[in-house]
Amino acid sequence: MELHKKKSEIQSEAINIWSVKKKGCLAIATGVGKTKIGVDISIDYDKILIIVPTEKLRDERWPEEYSKWKKKTFFNSHVEKYCYASLLNIKDLNQYDLIIFDEAHNITINNHVNLKKYKGDILALTATPPRDEEKQEIFKKYFPVCFEYGVDEAVGDKVVAPYKINIVQYYLDSSTKNIEAGNKTKRFMTTELANYNYMNNVINKIRYSGKPVSKFFYLNRMRFLYNLPSKTRIAKKILNNYIKDNERCLIFAGSIKQAEELCEYTFHSKTSDGDYDNLIKGKINKLASVDKLKEGHDLPNMDSAVLTKINSNPKDFIQTMGRIIRWRDNHEGTIWLLCGMHTQEEKWVEKALESLDSSNINYINEKNL
Repeated sequence: MELHKKKSEIQSEAINIWSVKKKGCLAIATGVGKTKIGVDISIDYDKILIIVPTEKLRDERWPEEYSKWKKKTFFNSHVEKYCYASLLNIKDLNQYDLIIFDEAHNITINNHVNLKKYKGDILALTATPPRDEEKQEIFKKYFPVCFEYGVDEAVGDKVVAPYKINIVQYYLDSSTKNIEAGNKTKRFMTTELANYNYMNNVINKIRYSGKPVSKFFYLNRMRFLYNLPSKTRIAKKILNNYIKDNERCLIFAGSIKQAEELCEYTFHSKTSDGDYDNLIKGKINKLASVDKLKEGHDLPNMDSAVLTKINSNPKDFIQTMGRIIRWRDNHEGTIWLLCGMHTQEEKWVEKALESLDSSNINYINEKNL
């Protein structure tokens, strides 16, 4: 009961602050009840528009939340819902009294254009306010952040579960020639380290020449690091030796091939929702995902996560972390994060975790696993 009381207090405080101007963003950690806040605010309005990033949020999560709080009839008669991709297709936003932007960090410089003429109220919800200047300007103009409640604050108040992040450090293989490289006409086998150094040198040469580096080179290097044979091997070692059979674990993989190597059950662009639904129902305990579970999914009783991929955006890591820190008694969420030493990943990890309490972060050499 204390948990529900504290969550209610935080939710009420956020609503009261937003209600002063009725145009603002509530930046609240995952697990504190952002969707419930949206429901509570919306029932005072006649016509509501909810904008979300995914079809699952649009068609499942929000309808379920209204039903949960016995507002299904209200939802059916007062609420319309669209994905961000369709926002520009709504020509007259002034037909709505309230717009709720769920996972508001998904708004872009292109899809917010119609807001310029909107006169109603705006509620933006996110666990991760944007860091880039373009999106910050959109937030400041239409829904400035008026209330913040972060992960570590929520952990301290016992609103979300405590967490431990194990950063597993390893070195790229410099002896096994198992990486195919070269061009279309001349292919050869090389090592992980040699190929990474080649990729890095290409990027640095272009940078030092003063020319812009194509995004292709950065993405190619990122995908290479995500899917290293060494990384897949270490992830298997963690899953086999540290994740119990009855432990509910999410695996965030760098590719479909890697996901299928790491887990029998997968959720990605080429699968149905079958394994995902079975995880929700408790029929399976482990699921490997590729770019599918970062935000907006309320997955019951997850214990841990294994990440083979990370970037420098703290938003993505916090969203991922949110899947496993939902509060329940005696639960501590554990995240295993693989990081290649002397690679760009070290910088990405440092940037992604910079806002979190360092006392919750452990560094483990792969050889000590």
